[in-house]
Amino acid sequence: MNTENELLKSRRAGVVLPIFSLPSKHGIGDIGVGAYQFLDWLSESGMKVWQMLPIGPTGYGNSPYSSYSAFAAQHLFISLDFMYRDGLLAKRPGQHSLSASSIDYDKAAAYKHRYLLLAYDKFVRSAHPTLRNDYSNFVEQQAHWLLPYSWFMSLKHKYGQKPWYHWDVKDRVFDRNVLTQKMANDTTAHFHCFLQFIFHKQWSELRGAAAKKGIVLMGDMPIFVAHDSADVWSNPSEFTVNQKGEVITVAGVPPDYFSETGQLWGNPLYRWDVMRENNFLWWKQRFQQQFSLFDCVRVDHFRGFESYWEIPGNAATAVHGTWKKAPGKELFEELMRHFGTLPIIAEDLGIITDEVRQLRDYFSFPGMKVLQFGFDSRNPHNEFLPHNFTHNCVCYTGTHDNDTTVGWIQSASPITRTFIKTYLGTGSAKILTGKLIEAAMSSVARMVIIPMQDVLEQSSRFRMNVPGKQQGNWGYRIRTTDLKKIHAAKMRRYIEKYAR
Repeated sequence: MNTENELLKSRRAGVVLPIFSLPSKHGIGDIGVGAYQFLDWLSESGMKVWQMLPIGPTGYGNSPYSSYSAFAAQHLFISLDFMYRDGLLAKRPGQHSLSASSIDYDKAAAYKHRYLLLAYDKFVRSAHPTLRNDYSNFVEQQAHWLLPYSWFMSLKHKYGQKPWYHWDVKDRVFDRNVLTQKMANDTTAHFHCFLQFIFHKQWSELRGAAAKKGIVLMGDMPIFVAHDSADVWSNPSEFTVNQKGEVITVAGVPPDYFSETGQLWGNPLYRWDVMRENNFLWWKQRFQQQFSLFDCVRVDHFRGFESYWEIPGNAATAVHGTWKKAPGKELFEELMRHFGTLPIIAEDLGIITDEVRQLRDYFSFPGMKVLQFGFDSRNPHNEFLPHNFTHNCVCYTGTHDNDTTVGWIQSASPITRTFIKTYLGTGSAKILTGKLIEAAMSSVARMVIIPMQDVLEQSSRFRMNVPGKQQGNWGYRIRTTDLKKIHAAKMRRYIEKYAR
């Protein structure tokens, strides 16, 4: 099936940088001034793609891959400065002791929460009729996910942030028929509706600015959703949970070279038979939300659409699981009928079978090539080395789960370092990082995405995430002073030299 998306057929290059990593005065990156400064820097560099990590609201561990909702946005990404600009705050946000170079999520949340409450109070008391009308329209159009999510967040507050499956039965069991009645006088639920409205209002402005500069916004969609999420709470029949909300089976990956016990993720799995009965409505709504926010979307753990590792819900490790088939072909054919085209990048890393490749290629979804993986062996036929690429792929120097390229080179074994230097030429870790970026840019891959840490030639200290580490991840920040002309000029030379 030839379903190649026009957007993904052009030679482009871009940068991956999460929203939370942007420059900001308020403890965490947001979609205010820092986001526009980054757009300007991208434009100056000639880069045409801004890839982000998932933007949903996060809980314990602050992982963007474990969110309270597959539809909602992280309200901490709302710009307080723009709320003041738009008259929703009477005073400009004041001074604080929050770091500009890292994120303390609890402190940032406490600081911003005060101002978000003030803005909501001002909106309730004195919002302009046009803004009120826009809000009403937003709530009506997004009600299918917005109302359950807002009620969910209100109940999370009521129960001291306990997971929904530990709530009282009267709240644990979701009933859409009484949703409007329950929310009528629920101030906290309406507050969360308001936050989502403001985020989408500011996001629409940002996306318009990106489009004017010819910059594509790329999202990132985790395949599974968190157990403690509005999605599972409000749609339990579509997930593998019992009447008490406990997981029956969960997701993960089996034992392999990297882990003798595999990876136990803990996400409930999908009841594909139930989803098939309503023509995958939940998936249509989920992709619709993604495509309303982004121009294209990277789908994490794509192999799970072909088959997935099913683990008993009470298992202590991922050892005793079973491979089960997923209706990926049927799902994507239905999505194609619904949307006409699917601007999707398939995250096809790890142990990938021929069946997964066939599913990816049947829909012409670009896969991923990570250059760091090309040097794991000294095999010249390694698919991650640039000379083995095909056109229909997205090349990365590394991902959010890898060390920075400088750090990776510095910590590589002598044999690996020799191979890197043989392939790229001699030089220090920083020089080799630049050569690796150039190797990506010169390749036949239609799209190249460089982590911001590699653009800035930063060490392991600036790593985004260490898989398996429970705390201390997702805190990477840049400052306005990092957006230097010298880096933009270097990227532009690659862009112009290799026609991206």
